[in-house]
Amino acid sequence: MACSGRLAEVLNEDALVRICRFLPARPLLELGSSCSDFYHRARNSKELWKGLCSFLLGDTTLMLHEASWSSSSTLGSTAEFYRRLFRAAWSCEDFCYDHRLRRSLLMSLQNEAEGEGSRNQSTELLCMSGHSSETLGPLVIQIGGMRNSLQPDDIVHVTVINLQNRQILRPTLTEDSLKPLQRMRHASCVVMPNSLPQDAAFPGAILVLGGHDANTRAPRLGTPRPAMRRLMFLQVTKDDGSQIRWIERQAFGTIPEYMYNLACASFADGKKVCVFGGDIPTSEEEYERIQDRTCCSFVYVLELTTCTWSAIRTRGLAPDWRSFHAAVSHTSFLDGKDYLITFGGSSEHCEPLAGGHLADMRGYQLDLHDFKWQMGPAEDLPAPRLRFGVARWGRHLLVHGGHGNGLHQSVTRLNLHTLKWGRLKFTNAPPPLGASAFETGAPQAGIVVGGAQQTVLGPRILQRLVVLRLRDHLVEEDGALAPEESHIATGDDERGEADMAMTEVRLQIQTAGGQRRVVSIPVSMLATLGSDQAGATGLLRLLQAVEDNADDADPGPRPAPCPAP
Repeated sequence: MACSGRLAEVLNEDALVRICRFLPARPLLELGSSCSDFYHRARNSKELWKGLCSFLLGDTTLMLHEASWSSSSTLGSTAEFYRRLFRAAWSCEDFCYDHRLRRSLLMSLQNEAEGEGSRNQSTELLCMSGHSSETLGPLVIQIGGMRNSLQPDDIVHVTVINLQNRQILRPTLTEDSLKPLQRMRHASCVVMPNSLPQDAAFPGAILVLGGHDANTRAPRLGTPRPAMRRLMFLQVTKDDGSQIRWIERQAFGTIPEYMYNLACASFADGKKVCVFGGDIPTSEEEYERIQDRTCCSFVYVLELTTCTWSAIRTRGLAPDWRSFHAAVSHTSFLDGKDYLITFGGSSEHCEPLAGGHLADMRGYQLDLHDFKWQMGPAEDLPAPRLRFGVARWGRHLLVHGGHGNGLHQSVTRLNLHTLKWGRLKFTNAPPPLGASAFETGAPQAGIVVGGAQQTVLGPRILQRLVVLRLRDHLVEEDGALAPEESHIATGDDERGEADMAMTEVRLQIQTAGGQRRVVSIPVSMLATLGSDQAGATGLLRLLQAVEDNADDADPGPRPAPCPAP
């Protein structure tokens, strides 16, 4: 024991951290219990506990909590500070909505706006659904998705949220960047390829796979994108996220050319990618492999070093092939192996923009070393859902939003080791969400963007931002806001059905004299009467009569008739 004490005295901080990181858990605990000097050195090592928090939460989520917790407590960035954060992240139970950080991010949009046009463009940075979200350094990056205004030749939209600068921005493209077409219902993950340019601001790149056309105003809406054999990589070339580059690489091997509603995850230190689930056009040869979705004992694996796809057979009790589901990889704290976790979605083949019957939320775990499935317990499952967002928080997955069975801003968690579901506790309320609206963004580093709302005229994409994080137990009022700060709009995300009644549409009618007139009526009235042929006909006759009477009462000059809308 004396020898151990003298050893602990001469260890510098870096050596201490290395020993604690590389020793297995049991020998490390035995060493700490037999050597009090080593125990106290480890307990008071700021670098050790900060490193553990980074490993558990990831650098981006750690940065979120360092800023929010340090501003609300007196401990600052000490070993005790990181020990408290580690304990909170390990249990992953107590959360709050960070309205102050949300407000700060939204203020960055207002500061950038110069006039009405740029203000509208700024709020559009938070308007999306069917997108994906990844993190690099201090950045939370939102990629693609359906928007309220898209053109056929629009490229993939990217919104960057910089948690260090507290700024929301749309990055510019480098001169040598490709311009991939817009898409939704694709999949993405952070990878570590060797063949990309080395001038990126971060070592990782984001791989974007599959998807389909998202332009609601074009006849090609829902057309799948050829993005499985043509690998699209996104690099961030400036560390503040203000500039990006798109790069394409050709892939080979066994993979369909077109795929959507899929999920992917990287493993083997970012050198491999596993794809499970997704819909394939029936005209593709690979569709035969998933035609019977109850007998799909395989996954697609991409070797990034050779850009080669393979269909790998799996063993064990495999889940049905899924769409609109989740698939996330993680390295186990228990055995150091890589695993893929999947659940939810639909077990039916889904056409673009369509859904299917809900599958349950039972978790399935695939060992990415021997490709054997393990099934989680069937008890205490949350409500099934589609189009939800997920993100790894330590040894748990946070599941946010989605729709199905009356969900409303539902947040729950899955233990990655036991595959058991648990509840979260929030000490305050999220930003209000309109009637028939649901969120679709993933809670990457606590940032949730976008969503959709069912309206009388069909789905409308939300301009929405939500920020959530672990609660600081030392601060009783953590997450609270003054009443005047509690409802900060992101654009039109709080509009409900009542607001739709104030929206007007223009109709063209023809008077008895043969003249054409354009009149405006509330959209709610049009929707109500449009479901009843007699009511719609009566409304049209009433409008024509009003215009005829106006012509009789005012024989003066009339403006030229408007063209048909």
